[in-house]
Amino acid sequence: MNGQRKNIRQNLAAAIRSIRMADYIVPMWIDAISINQDDMIERGRQVRRMGQIYDNAMYVYSYVGPPDDDTEDVIKFIVELGKHPMVRFDDSGYFILADWEATSVDRHTIQPKRLGKLCVILYKFLTRQYFRRLWILQVCWCLKPSLFAPLTRL
Repeated sequence: MNGQRKNIRQNLAAAIRSIRMADYIVPMWIDAISINQDDMIERGRQVRRMGQIYDNAMYVYSYVGPPDDDTEDVIKFIVELGKHPMVRFDDSGYFILADWEATSVDRHTIQPKRLGKLCVILYKFLTRQYFRRLWILQVCWCLKPSLFAPLTRL
């Protein structure tokens, strides 16, 4: 950091590697590095500023751990659920991601068998160690876009 060596945990090193860009420098504020973790007064002061820090961030990257075979599908499912304020089942048991008045829902329809798999992988994703932290709601539901790394480009 700033030309100095700093020991960091493996998870943070993996997160930085997954976010960094080959073509340009990406400035980052990382609480585990930017806050003196040994100074309880500074930690307390910075924690009180976290809302302001997230509000001023262009993006918030949340590293939830290494990808698995289902990571791309679960991220796409979460993005789709976020786009549609209303979801429903039709008479055939298909899960529809669309407005009530939508006339063409074919591209927003998930077959029951596929929906079951998506719910399982969503559950597996949301029960990762990352989501067990008490302060995580502040990160995930901040006003800025949240990107979960590592991602394949959606």
